[in-house]
Amino acid sequence: FGNLNRLINGGDNLFADITEQDTTFPAYDVAYDTDIFPAPFLIDIDNDGKKDMIVSPNKEGISENFKNVAYYKNISADETYEFSFQQDSLFVSDMVDVGEGSRAVFFDHNADGLMDIVIGNNGYYNDGDFITALALYENTGTASDPVYTLITRDYANISIFGFQNIAPAFADLDGDGDEDMLFGELNGFLQFFENKADAGEPADFPTLSANYKGIDIGLKSTPQIIDVNEDGLVDLIIGEQNGNLNYYENTGASTAPAFTLINGLWGDVDVRSIGSTTGNSVPHLMKDDTGNWQLFVGCEEGTIFLYEPTPDFTGTFTKITNTFSNIDEGSFSSVYFQDITEDGSPELLTGNYRGGITLYREEGTFDAIIDTDINSNINIYPNPVGDLLKYNIYPESIFESAQIFDITGKLIIEIKLDAFKTIYVSHINPGLYFIRFSNNATVSEVKKFIKQ
Repeated sequence: FGNLNRLINGGDNLFADITEQDTTFPAYDVAYDTDIFPAPFLIDIDNDGKKDMIVSPNKEGISENFKNVAYYKNISADETYEFSFQQDSLFVSDMVDVGEGSRAVFFDHNADGLMDIVIGNNGYYNDGDFITALALYENTGTASDPVYTLITRDYANISIFGFQNIAPAFADLDGDGDEDMLFGELNGFLQFFENKADAGEPADFPTLSANYKGIDIGLKSTPQIIDVNEDGLVDLIIGEQNGNLNYYENTGASTAPAFTLINGLWGDVDVRSIGSTTGNSVPHLMKDDTGNWQLFVGCEEGTIFLYEPTPDFTGTFTKITNTFSNIDEGSFSSVYFQDITEDGSPELLTGNYRGGITLYREEGTFDAIIDTDINSNINIYPNPVGDLLKYNIYPESIFESAQIFDITGKLIIEIKLDAFKTIYVSHINPGLYFIRFSNNATVSEVKKFIKQ
């Protein structure tokens, strides 16, 4: 079912007697309707002391994945409930969200020297189908202080071709000095768009060259374009659904590339979890600050694998970890490194199945950063809470203070942590809050709780 039902108990707390039913609740306003499994919750969204209603679908893959958090404000003048529809994208409208299955890369689309973000996806759910497209977020800030603004959800009008599971990559593939576009897709082919823009002009991708070079790796191709053997010609590393990597060497010329499959199980990389037949590898090869090659691979499990390649890229690569920096994107992680702030340290951009992106910065370089290696363990309880919020932290010495914020970001409470491990919250309004544990070294960790 895709609707909400309200049942009115005309009996009492001992003997229920349903005397009234609203099968399209709230029929008196804008009835909620989705494809399947709506999940309603009562919570005070706006901190006015009255519980509002939010509704979201509860089934992945076959339900709304973009405009998927409906907000109904409680406008009742008394203790009853009267809901007024406000919007269908609560919180989501303030996030980067491309529906389902984000795969994000940096690309300077307008040739202004600032790195923009292009995000491929599995698609936006649309009445049982998926509309797959590229989203473009332009850097409207500066090199040292990037700010990303949504320009379009259908960059280069990719949606008209009907591809699914798009994974973009950009590089100069024809030797004319500008970056072309290549993307992987569900059926395992690569799709090529030559950049026809003049020098210094925004990229222009007018024409599709389908099934580039006849390359077909099976299912869910995810390419990276990089000069692996450092011969001046860009090569291809392609991930796939099976969790391995395919290495295609460019045996042609800079203006006329020809790609030859060297190894379909490159480095014996395998990012499948135990017992799984699929791994959905997303590769990113790069050099560290000492000039040594590192191979990062996103995967279906949501973590990031790190491999050390052999000097000549033959044989079996050394797996360093399958949980790089303890990052866990939930499922279907993608990975892309780029120094977007020109400070000499690359940022890490990841995608995930949920359709959002995450930007990570190197520890010790930036002030506002959650340290992913502090190995802290924080429990807050009870949650929801009435009057007294308790917490346990291990190790105890890692944090010194706590700050509680409402959903607008307003600071409500700030305390020094002590041996009592309690915070009085009886005086704050019911609703959703965030508590940040921190110390003077800018290490912080955030939890959320509901005040009843």
